[in-house]
Amino acid sequence: MIALLLSGLAAFAAPTDEEVKGMVEAVYDRTLPMEAMCITRPELPAAFREVVVAGVRRGALGCSVVGVVTKDKLRKATSATAAIKASAWEELSAQERADHLKAYTEQVLLAFAQVQDDSSQARARGEGFEVTSTYIHRVKKSGYTALSEGRWRFDANGKVEEKSETPQRYWRTKLSVRPAKVTGTLTTDMVASTVNQRGAVVKRCFTRAWEKDPTLRGRVQLTWTVQEGKSANLGVIDNDSPPEELANCYAWRAVNQLEWPAEERGTVQFVFAVSRTDAEPPPLDD
Repeated sequence: MIALLLSGLAAFAAPTDEEVKGMVEAVYDRTLPMEAMCITRPELPAAFREVVVAGVRRGALGCSVVGVVTKDKLRKATSATAAIKASAWEELSAQERADHLKAYTEQVLLAFAQVQDDSSQARARGEGFEVTSTYIHRVKKSGYTALSEGRWRFDANGKVEEKSETPQRYWRTKLSVRPAKVTGTLTTDMVASTVNQRGAVVKRCFTRAWEKDPTLRGRVQLTWTVQEGKSANLGVIDNDSPPEELANCYAWRAVNQLEWPAEERGTVQFVFAVSRTDAEPPPLDD
């Protein structure tokens, strides 16, 4: 009996990230690297079953929702029906159901956007429900984000019947890198060229940080010495707002891996700057 109970519990255990990846690969009918996956595990109200949000990185859009895993199956995220516990749902008032769907909207449908504090509203409407929310998200033009208001109409069972999105404001975010000071036998051009060898890594550090916070801005200034063909004595001189995780990514995944001519010696101060400025709606056809 104990063995049967344990077996039953295992059957309803939340899938691992690898299992979620396998479900997404079945949808796309191809193998995907784990780095291409975006997976979150929201904490929804008690009337919902445990779910996993599965997404993939899509170019300039960044992480985008593919579906939601519940009952060990990848389903369309635009229907909360399979995630709802019917008996618990029946005990909720109409407004409580609307509030539950607001939580689902914020944590599942907008899992990879940045929902603005206290912006979401929910109400019963006819036989269904309506949820509105304001959020920042990436758009199809590289480097751009938008502040948009979304509106979702759910039927009585939690399925999205209608969705609209109205952009209200745009920003453009840029990453720039430059040597601030070099000494010894090093030159500014040599340092810039060498750091550029790890340009893809630097960009990846920035992109991952931007996915977590689309309002990212500020600069990181690192210092290091060049000796025996390696970067040594890495340190942060200035970090005026980007997260420490981003500074560490620049330092250890990019700078620490640089290879220098063995005869060169000196010190480097280098700036990694993220700017974020207001922008007009970007052209999306180029």
